[in-house]
Amino acid sequence: MRRFAALYHRLDTTTSTTAKAEALRTYFRQAAPADAAWALWLFSGRRLKRVVPRSELRAAAAEVADLPEWLIDECLASVGDFGETLALLLPDPPAACGASEPTAAQPVSDNLADLITARIVPLARLGPAARARSLRDTWATLPTAAERFLFHKLISGTFRVGVSRTLALRALAEAFELPRAVVEARAAGRWDPTPADFARLTAPEHAADRAPAGDTAATSTAPHRPYPFCLARPLPPDVRIETLGPRSQFLAEWKFDGIRAQLIARDASHTPRSIAIWSRGEELISDNFPDVLAAAGDLPRPCVLDGELLAYDGDRPLGFAALQTRINRVIAGAKGGGLLFYDVPVVFVAFDLLELDSEDLRAWPLRRRRAALEDLLAATPASPGRPLRLSPLLNEPDWPSLTERRATARALRAEGLMLKHAEAPYTIGRSALGPDGDDDDSDEHADSEPQTHSQSTDPDAAPSSTPRGWYKWKLDPFAIDAVLIHAQRGSGRRAALYTDYTFAVWTGPHPGQGRLVPIAKAYSGLTDAEIARVDAFIRANQLPGARSSAFVSVKPVMVFQIAFQGVQESRRHAAGLALRFPRIARIRDDKPAEQADTVASVRALLESPA
Repeated sequence: MRRFAALYHRLDTTTSTTAKAEALRTYFRQAAPADAAWALWLFSGRRLKRVVPRSELRAAAAEVADLPEWLIDECLASVGDFGETLALLLPDPPAACGASEPTAAQPVSDNLADLITARIVPLARLGPAARARSLRDTWATLPTAAERFLFHKLISGTFRVGVSRTLALRALAEAFELPRAVVEARAAGRWDPTPADFARLTAPEHAADRAPAGDTAATSTAPHRPYPFCLARPLPPDVRIETLGPRSQFLAEWKFDGIRAQLIARDASHTPRSIAIWSRGEELISDNFPDVLAAAGDLPRPCVLDGELLAYDGDRPLGFAALQTRINRVIAGAKGGGLLFYDVPVVFVAFDLLELDSEDLRAWPLRRRRAALEDLLAATPASPGRPLRLSPLLNEPDWPSLTERRATARALRAEGLMLKHAEAPYTIGRSALGPDGDDDDSDEHADSEPQTHSQSTDPDAAPSSTPRGWYKWKLDPFAIDAVLIHAQRGSGRRAALYTDYTFAVWTGPHPGQGRLVPIAKAYSGLTDAEIARVDAFIRANQLPGARSSAFVSVKPVMVFQIAFQGVQESRRHAAGLALRFPRIARIRDDKPAEQADTVASVRALLESPA
């Protein structure tokens, strides 16, 4: 645990990608395989589930530290992070920690894996009293506040640090002198934080990893295993689209708001065809879409498709809110144990072909993969409702006409367009040049060029100076004017500032009429200077009756413009509506609260998306 805590400190105290990669490489080389496996699992974006309720954790810490719980809350308002607050307040062991009498189960090694498997995982199976005893025993084995802090982050399911999955896998590949593409392929899909899986991920490269067909590492060891996803680079709103290059070099498709997924329909040895659906978040979601799986059984050849799962009504998508109901609902007793939701029909819209007849096609140029995909789906029998569909291409011949077509996206419930270079191979992830000149994609929304896992080997591929990537060309966001009514303190370096805000709109038929009801929470979009200004306003305009110093109500006079990507019905919000991806666009000093928007005006965006 001490070594992992030192690694976390190095990662958390630098913004240098080079320094982070070096710290990860050193750890992966030196740590025991069991510890390295858990570290990689955590850095890959996975989290342990919360195993101790926050109230129990606070009560146990208050008892050990001999402090009232209200004082812990006041300290939290200054520190900003619950796990860090407790770590700082708890006394150092051994004598002052108040550990229970030693037991056979109390000793724990200095290893991260032992802490998780012997201490953290069993907590979920204990009652409140036994959990409190176990917490006291564990605190007695953690000599530093840094180790206690990490323990708290792990048991609360809130562990995170500024390391992306791609950076972690890149460091692992460099530590064991393996090609990055090999490690990415091995790590795609589900794997367990065990020494055995870590050994598989870091085994010396062999012929199976390089073979273009048949026994590739991505297929032979796990018929369900997906490929690493190719990600698109967002284009800035003010981009001059002509600077990308000639229109003829790009394929254009609608960008819909669904679930990015790979549909895997491989032939498995000695069994019927193996069919699975993997989300981009590397979750196996096959059971939620049995109708799509059934249609995939009609594919005439084994293949791997990349595409989007969309809730559909006829020939129009229903939007992400409808898709969420399909994901979250379970109907027991469906035929074969599947989950059939005919009230929310879902289709898989395929836009790429990654594998055909066990051959890896990712190095092919997109235009060639697209032609093969069209032939494959044309030969597939149509199922009722057409659960498998081909993503249509937009044929406008030049950028001006395509720009006009893009403007109609909302009428189709689309977010904009996808632009894909016709000669692009299927790349791994998305990367950018960081401050040290390193490839880094720790910000998944960064405007950056994808990292190609291999160059096109197609003899017909024409040379081009245009970057051969994928691009998201989204519409400008919606915007409303809303009133600040609540504020909450931030965390980390902003723990002393009010940085998280709740905004409201009017319920009446016109601005200024009715009452203000919450419509969205947002915390991004302001500069440091603007945050300081808003913080000063909040402190000067707090309303009485605040539930704590960390959360306050504010005199409703300050107006902000809120930008967002979409709006949907919501029973959880007082306004009956929820904004999708809200962020602060600007402070509206020119507008009084009485001129802020209404629930009706926001609903009009929902009912008239065009």
